[in-house]
Amino acid sequence: MQIDDYYKNLNNIAVSVQQSLQLDEILHSALDDLLPIFNIPAAEILIYEPDAHLLTIKAHRGLSPDMVGVGVIQMGEGLAGQIAKNNTPLFIDALDSKCGIPFKIIKKENLVSYAGIPLVQKRKLVGVLGLYTRVARTFKTEEQQLLLETGEILGQAIYNSLIYEEAALRAQRFIAVSRAITVTQKIDHLNTVLENLAKVVVQSLGFDGAWIGMVNDEAKLIEGRAGFGIGLKTKSLGLKYSMTARSKNPVGRTLILQEPLIFHFTEDVSDEPYKKWLNSLKVQSVAFVPIISGKQALGVMAAFFCHDQSIDEGTIKALVSIAEQTTIAIENSRLYEETKQSEVRYRNLFESAGPSLAIIDQRQCFQLVNCAFEKLCGYKRKDLIGKRTLDLFLKSENRKVKFSNSAKTGHFETEFVNRDGHTLQIHMSSTAIPGTQQTLVSLIDMTNQRELERRLYRSEELAAIGELSAGIAHEIRNPLVALKTSVGLLQDESQLSDEGQQLLCVVKEETDQMAAIIEDFLQFARPRPPSFEEVEINQVIRDVVKRYKEVNNNKKVKWVENLNDDLPKLWLDRYQIQQVFTNLVLNSLDAMESGGTLQVSSNKRTDVDSSDQIQIVVSDTGIGIHSDHLKKIFQPFYSTKEKGTGMGLAICRRIIDQHGGDIQVESESGKGTSFSVILPIFEKKSS
Repeated sequence: MQIDDYYKNLNNIAVSVQQSLQLDEILHSALDDLLPIFNIPAAEILIYEPDAHLLTIKAHRGLSPDMVGVGVIQMGEGLAGQIAKNNTPLFIDALDSKCGIPFKIIKKENLVSYAGIPLVQKRKLVGVLGLYTRVARTFKTEEQQLLLETGEILGQAIYNSLIYEEAALRAQRFIAVSRAITVTQKIDHLNTVLENLAKVVVQSLGFDGAWIGMVNDEAKLIEGRAGFGIGLKTKSLGLKYSMTARSKNPVGRTLILQEPLIFHFTEDVSDEPYKKWLNSLKVQSVAFVPIISGKQALGVMAAFFCHDQSIDEGTIKALVSIAEQTTIAIENSRLYEETKQSEVRYRNLFESAGPSLAIIDQRQCFQLVNCAFEKLCGYKRKDLIGKRTLDLFLKSENRKVKFSNSAKTGHFETEFVNRDGHTLQIHMSSTAIPGTQQTLVSLIDMTNQRELERRLYRSEELAAIGELSAGIAHEIRNPLVALKTSVGLLQDESQLSDEGQQLLCVVKEETDQMAAIIEDFLQFARPRPPSFEEVEINQVIRDVVKRYKEVNNNKKVKWVENLNDDLPKLWLDRYQIQQVFTNLVLNSLDAMESGGTLQVSSNKRTDVDSSDQIQIVVSDTGIGIHSDHLKKIFQPFYSTKEKGTGMGLAICRRIIDQHGGDIQVESESGKGTSFSVILPIFEKKSS
């Protein structure tokens, strides 16, 4: 071929390689055009990576896998390594064992002559072009010059492509780090976050696989926690590696050195078990990056290629950035786990707390309740949360209470009506939950305590009145007897006028009234202790009703009995209980001078503490009791009757208290009155 034809073809090569910025397209196009021009059967193009000081075969023609090898050689190694090291061309007419290629491969490939040209851009090495012949050939001076010019043209094209690819790689690394940041912003379980970060390394940086191990400080081990890519199965992810100072394992060494560790060739790994694992995955190159928080080692990230690909400095920087984001992810995930554990502890504490607890929103709608609140209100939480509001359980005067963050805390007592209609006395406290529009409400059932306080107050009141009554009886009774005796003697005087007799009758009548009052005082002040026995309560009621029904048969009173015959016998004092119902029946008859209905009923009931009780109700349709008097009727000396002593109902209450029961009243002026006597069911009562 004439020299002009060479230059013409050289110009075509220059035009061809400048039509693309993709490295693979440039290299393959150059070989396709170059080999026919020089009549060359085999060739290779290696790209120089200055950060790693390595040459990597990126394109070749006519060479077998044995000749290509691993595809990566070091500076000074083989023919291409010598050219790169010296940045000078190399022409060999006859290849032999001294050239740097094993002689058996030379013979097997039938290689005879060689021409190696440095690919340069402004004298800066970017790669090496190697040409092989299978017949003896001496490259002429003109051919050598043309090849050198070809090296400059191809070097410039490769340099432009590498600049383009470097920009693309920077963009790729930026995307990888951005994706890692996105992953770390999601709060999730640690293993899930680590697995997602391993995917980012593979999918965004082009690695064939990624593995992440975490430090176990107690065991002095690094334990595999996540991985993604070729050959990484669940079993291999769980491998454990020592992190002692004497460990040769690259995972442990990375943490000890606290800096990236790179192996461009797996043969350079000194730890045999780890090398065996890498070889099982067919790894060609691998990088280890420590995951560090301050001075504390948290783990290691490993990324590897299973094909001929070196790991450059830019990729390492991207891995370091992702490792830094992994540190944030680990800290966030640990915080997440601690928060979840705190939430579990909070829920357990919330559920097991003694008081009834509820979380409500601004509309008092239930957001969360505990078991104690379910028991208090009678509803299951599925019927409360999002469906009912707290104010519906409160008495009307407390329904306007507002719960909001403007009132950080508050407490008051109110009446609480549960699902069964029972009214409970509760102490309610509210606390605003910071950072939310919700309020924690605590409810304590004070019903029994308030009842005990009421009974204690009543007992103290009655004791004080009893002492007063005893004193009155002591001071008045004897003079009263003397007065009554004197009135009787005066009435026997014959000289006494009729007017005097009338006055003495008045004195005697008032004296008898005073004596009755004194007797009530004495009975109240010094009550006889109950004499308990088994009694059929219905029989006691029937005896009282029969007696006064016969005595008052001339009145227009309708008697109604609704007695439950299926009641157990009670342990009580028959005569004292009879006295109670006698007093209640007489009061009802007195309230119905113009007639009406007197009804007596008995039944079994269960109170809020699940205790069995007997309830006896005596009701009438008489004149009723004014609301102003209702709270006073059980007080001693208080009476609405003209001739009443005011001790009857007080004595009734004392008797019922001694039997462990309760007496209640409901009345409305002009519509009648209803007294309820509640007696507990005891198996036995000591006298």
